[in-house]
Amino acid sequence: MVSLMGLGAADWLELGAYLLLYSLTGSGRFRIDGAKLRAEFVVPHAQQRNLFFGVNFELGFNARHWEPTRNSGEIRPIIGGRIGSVDLIVNPILDTSFQGLGALDFAPASRVAYNFAESWAASLEHYSDYGRLKHLEPLSRQQQVLFAVIDYKGEPVSFEFGIGYGFRCVDPQVDSVARFLSRCSVRVDLSGAAH
Repeated sequence: MVSLMGLGAADWLELGAYLLLYSLTGSGRFRIDGAKLRAEFVVPHAQQRNLFFGVNFELGFNARHWEPTRNSGEIRPIIGGRIGSVDLIVNPILDTSFQGLGALDFAPASRVAYNFAESWAASLEHYSDYGRLKHLEPLSRQQQVLFAVIDYKGEPVSFEFGIGYGFRCVDPQVDSVARFLSRCSVRVDLSGAAH
């Protein structure tokens, strides 16, 4: 589960913090995974445009069981288009462990959403991890996850909930039941400004 606190500093900038990233263990206990700081720059009034773009920067502070490095970062370009009630978004993401350019990881994501009301959308979201840019992993070691997601965008609180399936899993210890994933995030806009 993710709790995102966001502050709309301008119509093109949102500052935020993911507080207490946590997961549920197989024994039913919650485990804190880390926290992240975020700065998202987008073209002004993106929600009113047919083509929109931006970039999101994240700095993560991780528990050892979550990621092998205590600090990590993400550069998430945002390239999107809107056709009527349908949004198409591509994110060619680069992850970093701050161990040099050779350690940059290519983890693209994409989203197709149908906005069935002003505040509600249903989407399919695909997340992948192809490995380090300098040496992409073979198909058998790449990670692929597909989520079905429902979104509510309100002010000051928004939320999303998704159920996903991991098609590829690097860890042979993980059984097929663990390939089914869920996620829930809650966003609170501290400024009250629309984005």
